[in-house]
Amino acid sequence: KVSIRHGDTPRSVRRMQVKDPPEVLITTPETLQAILPLAGMRRWLREVKWVIVDELHELIESKRGTQLAVGLERLKLLAKNSVQLIGLSATISNPELASEFLAGSSGEVEIVEVKSTKPYSIKVEYPVAGREDFELSLKLMCKPDFAARLRCMINYISSSTSTLIFVNCREFAEFISSRLRLAGIVAPSHHSSLSRVAREIIESAFKDGLIHAIVCTSSLELGIDVGHVDLVIQYLSPRQVVSFIQRVGRSGHFLKRVSRGVIICVNPDDLLESLVISHKALKWELEEPKVHVKALDVLAHQVAGLVLDFGGEIGVSKAFEVVKSSYPYRSLTFSEFIELLNYIDGLNLVKFADEKILETKRTRLYYY
Repeated sequence: KVSIRHGDTPRSVRRMQVKDPPEVLITTPETLQAILPLAGMRRWLREVKWVIVDELHELIESKRGTQLAVGLERLKLLAKNSVQLIGLSATISNPELASEFLAGSSGEVEIVEVKSTKPYSIKVEYPVAGREDFELSLKLMCKPDFAARLRCMINYISSSTSTLIFVNCREFAEFISSRLRLAGIVAPSHHSSLSRVAREIIESAFKDGLIHAIVCTSSLELGIDVGHVDLVIQYLSPRQVVSFIQRVGRSGHFLKRVSRGVIICVNPDDLLESLVISHKALKWELEEPKVHVKALDVLAHQVAGLVLDFGGEIGVSKAFEVVKSSYPYRSLTFSEFIELLNYIDGLNLVKFADEKILETKRTRLYYY
């Protein structure tokens, strides 16, 4: 039995998961934080034997990852058996760091690295406005330079069966989508500001072949299933090699198929940056990940979580031991930890007294 749980999961489904727990739960780092202190879910979590963390590269560099690292230590503390952690990613430049980050207090680590033989085809375009673009700009109500870039996009969309157009912000997504509509191409925008229902309608229509292009932000960069993608267009430099490979990898999403990507540039600086990123992507030269070390806002939140995990009270030394066993807090000192406890005690988020951390009226509200 497989079940999904995230921020949009209805209450009725959540109640069913407590009554009749699934054998596999697909969830998010935030939802793990939400269910760790819940009495009903803790009974299920005690039985956990495996945790698979997909797209590990996304978490290493973010505070979401820092939060998850401590959350996994809290889960290990709860589980009856030893928990095997499995991290997956197609774009990890430093497998050793990734394995240390994921492992935390776990013992032996094995790195399985599969050298990719997947072919990539990457083009960098720098459209310059011609006479036809001045005429097109009047129709599309935009500048001739933008009309030239849009014409380039339209040519690629027309020669492909299914295209994802990635942009770096939702304003671009809305504007490009609206201009394409004026040009007679239905390519709805997809980003995190849209409702879940709206996003799912767009994803289903694309998967069923009812629409042939989507203009999206990073909302479609990772695992969402939208069916077969023929081509990925990146508008402006993708800024990062890892991000670009993840995006281009959405096209030709099979081992032997070619992943096709096009970057459309807007000025000489953008062109040079895009050329360098393309070159590095083809040579698989990925950015070195940087871990958030000792993020104190995350630490304050995890202390509140630990207090709730233990029914409203936990010893200071025990809480410090759990936190310090996670990779991001391996260099945390006891004096720094005490300083943080005094600070959040002053805010009445927890009560710190007699070598214990206690729940207050604000703890649960703050945590959730």
